[in-house]
Amino acid sequence: NAIAPSTMDTPANRKAMPDADPAAWAKVEDVAATILFLASPANRVTRGAVVPVYGRG
Repeated sequence: NAIAPSTMDTPANRKAMPDADPAAWAKVEDVAATILFLASPANRVTRGAVVPVYGRG
């Protein structure tokens, strides 16, 4: 499996794109939660997937 996040809300991205709306970006915590689920025993059926993780909007 792979994670394909949109622009992530990080200090570096906020600095590089000061006029952008970081509220619309994927949160690091959401990407981490997706990774944890995919690697957990609760995920018994997802194999070979590319999982998009988007912010709002």
